Formats: sequence, structure tokens, C-alpha cells
Amino acid sequence: MLSPEGPLSWSHLTEAQHVALAPFATQWDSFSDERKQKWLKIASRFHRMSPEAQKHLHQRMEEWVRLTPDQRKVARENYQVSKSVPLEKREKAWDAYQKLSEEQKKKLAASERVRRPTVVSAPPTGKSEVKDINRLVTAREQSYVAGPAASGSGAPAQPAIPNAASIVPATPTPVSPQQAPSMYNGS
Repeated sequence: MLSPEGPLSWSHLTEAQHVALAPFATQWDSFSDERKQKWLKIASRFHRMSPEAQKHLHQRMEEWVRLTPDQRKVARENYQVSKSVPLEKREKAWDAYQKLSEEQKKKLAASERVRRPTVVSAPPTGKSEVKDINRLVTAREQSYVAGPAASGSGAPAQPAIPNAASIVPATPTPVSPQQAPSMYNGS
């Protein structure tokens, strides 16, 4: 039950918790007790973070506050799906991504904009995996190998990003706040 006067209410938090959770000040009392507990756990580590990490956490919190409930739902689902990818595979993909030039990173980001998940394409709430993920990954890898010329369109082939299939995550990419609003505003 949500209560503005309960033990987890904003008015009962310590000054240190207020500092750590400042971006949530206006919405805190509307959070469920479970969600408050999760954020309080994060807040307990806040004072040990570097100033840069504290700033980054606050920026992420501010982005979260600006998301609509549907966008938050998609972000939570994307996070659950990404947790199902083995750590070694995520690290390998991240290392390969870090080795790309800035131009290659921009090309990859542009290709991802087309396939970003929405409420419709994200897995249903509570699902932690996408069925037939191997089929989806294989199809995606083959499309990178075959390239646009294989589609028979007669269009000139675009320069491929080296090893693009090995760095593209096999799971949906979380929607960033900057790109997400257009999906939900009837655009």
C-alpha cells in the first residue's frame, strides 16, 4: 500500500537518502514499498561512489523520472531479457564494440534505431527470455553476411561493419529517453 506517512515515506528518509534519491523527491511517495526498498539499497552505496558515478546515477534517475509508464515497462522488460544473456557473451560483445571506430559506432547505432523494441515488440511483462532467440540471432547474422545486394534489389551493397554480427546484442536494446517519446506520442 502506498502511504505518504509510512516508514518509507520521503519525510522519514535521512538527509543522506534525500541527497542520494533527490531526482525522485516528487515521485517517491507514489512508489511501491518494494521499489522504495530497491532504491534505498542503491542509496546506501551512494556515499561510496565517486563524484562522477554519483552524477551519472542522478542523470539516469532523472531520465527515468521523465519516462512514461509504458516506456518504463519496456525498459524493465529489456533489462530482464538482457540479464538472460550470459555474462561472457555480453563482455565479448562490449569489448568488440569498444574496438570499433567512432564512424562504425555511428553506423551501428543508426542500424539499431530501425529495430528498437516498443511495447508491442518487447517480450510480455514477466517474461525473462525471448522464444526462438537463436533463430532470431541466426537470421540477423545472415542478413549482415548476405548484405543488401543479396535481397535482389539491385541496390549497391553498403559497406559492412567488420564483424558486426558478433557485436550486435542478441536481445532487444533498451529504449533511450531521447528516442522513446516519438514512439508513444502518435508519431
